Amino acid sequence: MKKKFHVSCCKLFLLFTLFASLAWADSSPEQTGDDVPVKYAISIATVANGMVKSDKSSASVGEKVILTAYPSLNYMMSSISVKDNSSNSDLIVSGGWYSWHKVTFFMPASDVTITPKFTKDLSAEGGLYIDMEPGRTTVDVSKKVKSFYVYDNGGKDVNYRSFSNDTLVLKVTEGYRMRLTGTMVAENLWDLLRVYDGENTDAPLLFGASGFVSGVETDIGDTVVSSGENMMIGFKSDGSDNYAGYALKVTVEQAHYAITMNPISGGEVYVKDADTLGAVVYLTAAGAESNRLSGVQVSDRNGNTVISPVYDFERSKFIMPNSDVFVTATFTSDISADGGLHLDMVMGGNETVNVPEDIKSFKLYDNGGANADYEKRSSDTLTITAPKGSYLSVTGSLHTEQGSYDRLFIVDGSAIEADTLFSGICSTSKAIDIGEIVSSGRSLTFYFKSDGAFQNSGFDLTVNVLERDPLPTFAAVKLIEDERGLGVAVDGNYNGDDTVMITDSIQVDFVEYGRKFSTSGFSTIVLPFDVNTSNVSGLKKVAAFSEIRTNDAGSLVAVMSLVWKDSVGVPDTTLKANTPYMVLMKDGNFAVEGGVTLVPTVEPVVKYGTWEFRGTLAKKVWAAGDADLGRVYGFSAEERPDIGVKIGQFVKAGAGARIRPGRAYLINVPETQSNHVGAGRPAIAALPSVVLPEDMDVVIEDKADGSTTFVGRLNVRTGEFVNMKAHTYDLKGRNVNGSKVKGMFIRK
Repeated sequence: MKKKFHVSCCKLFLLFTLFASLAWADSSPEQTGDDVPVKYAISIATVANGMVKSDKSSASVGEKVILTAYPSLNYMMSSISVKDNSSNSDLIVSGGWYSWHKVTFFMPASDVTITPKFTKDLSAEGGLYIDMEPGRTTVDVSKKVKSFYVYDNGGKDVNYRSFSNDTLVLKVTEGYRMRLTGTMVAENLWDLLRVYDGENTDAPLLFGASGFVSGVETDIGDTVVSSGENMMIGFKSDGSDNYAGYALKVTVEQAHYAITMNPISGGEVYVKDADTLGAVVYLTAAGAESNRLSGVQVSDRNGNTVISPVYDFERSKFIMPNSDVFVTATFTSDISADGGLHLDMVMGGNETVNVPEDIKSFKLYDNGGANADYEKRSSDTLTITAPKGSYLSVTGSLHTEQGSYDRLFIVDGSAIEADTLFSGICSTSKAIDIGEIVSSGRSLTFYFKSDGAFQNSGFDLTVNVLERDPLPTFAAVKLIEDERGLGVAVDGNYNGDDTVMITDSIQVDFVEYGRKFSTSGFSTIVLPFDVNTSNVSGLKKVAAFSEIRTNDAGSLVAVMSLVWKDSVGVPDTTLKANTPYMVLMKDGNFAVEGGVTLVPTVEPVVKYGTWEFRGTLAKKVWAAGDADLGRVYGFSAEERPDIGVKIGQFVKAGAGARIRPGRAYLINVPETQSNHVGAGRPAIAALPSVVLPEDMDVVIEDKADGSTTFVGRLNVRTGEFVNMKAHTYDLKGRNVNGSKVKGMFIRK
């Protein structure tokens, strides 16, 4: 506790006269015999976590010395002692951590020792403080500082001086404020402490008092809080009774600004009561009955507009300014563009909006909204998706900076990489009409960018939500829609009687292939679209029909050429639509990544002489008496001990054999017989013909290394090849047990 210091007016006059006389007598520096001032040494102690340097190593009496502190990373100088080595007393210094770590003092007639202290705890408890000084001092408080003490001009332990007139202006980082707590002991009525909510006496007075009872400690409470970044503390004293003064704690805290909703009708808006500078504030609207949110206006305490885009039909957001704000929301029962329904692009945003089913039209504006120019350096993305069974039509105008600097892109789909339908700039100083932009699916993506130069009114677009005709179905292939856009679903288990017949090219955003494949052997497949193997997961090998050969034993062999395999160094290739393939899978799913284009259907057939490898477009059943019987080969799906047919054996089809669409089978076709689109692959369940061989081996020929390997036999009901446990032979019937030998290999 500081000691009370009391002096009468008479004594004060005598002391003042004596002090003035002594000061006058000592005002000249001590001289040597040669009229050279005596220099006194300045010593600086070595301490942890920082260092201090002086602008001079010695100084004469009364000379000003400037010290600069250099704290270690994340440290500050909490205090500094300048000790007179003769009297062992501390000198008065000016400055500290708050003056950019610069401190000054005047040299006494003695050597001095300087001892700083550094702290990592940047708070009052860590030792940070400020002593008031005569006149006006302004301090920019580092945003790292949490709190600090403020003492009168007597410091922490000495009473304040007579005739004080000290002002301290504190400034903290934008978005923060100061809370003042502490105690004071002063002379009642004559010695006054005042705190202002700003940087001068024109600001509102937060606190103003003298000592409530002279010499008695008074708590100033905890309600002295600045509304912004500035606070001014002023103290004045007369020439009589001096006391301990004040010990105030300044706490720096993030400001929470109030959010006030103005009265609204037609709905409700949910938003928090307050938030901090720079925070993104979200508003959620709920319209009464069939009302929809039509607009949000936000203004700060000075009436300035705060950008508050409606980025969804029930949501808006804004960035909290350095001020309290006032929010006004409007609703409309006319849920259309004419009724005020709209969306705004969000500055720097990447938003996705699903249009509710009851909305048929709305406006779309740039990030400046309906009435303001767009922002500099915009890079805004918005994807709009219509309800299922609908598509989007966009009309309106565009007014940007003349030239190619500010541009609007509209792409057909839910990704920037989709086809660009519109890429607009203004080649004149007037707005341009964008025409009509129509989505092929449910989604359009809008991307707007601007540079840092000139702005304009941007775009004013009308988006209409239109119902499309029912999506077509092509037997086992049908179009579907969901949040991903327009897609295709291939039913690998389709058992209907219709034929796959696609007449026009159709671009889709995704593929669902509904068929479970075996991983133990090859399967046959026919696709309604082209796809690169790099976009297919699950594939291990792909082969295509090449020819029919005769081995040394006179047996027919079906030869398939390897098209692609999942192996290091093998380049990806494109699997063509309407082409029958054999595939070996790593897992049971044929999954396509990304979109594809359905292509018009043509007969999926590969020919070699009178032999054809036919893909199926419809379910095919070979009834008794069918002209194809005796010439159709597939892989047995049944065990027939009565006729010597095993499961997976590649044999001729008999009556009752059947196949689903999207598979393939081999047939010998006389030159007089025309091909049949949609013909099916048999499941061998009837007695085979005796005209052609009863079975046939199937091999894969890898032209890259010249080897040919038996791959198994087809299960004709599922379209899957099943490997049979057997040895590997060459064309002369020699068992090579899978060794790497050039030439054709046949498994028997």
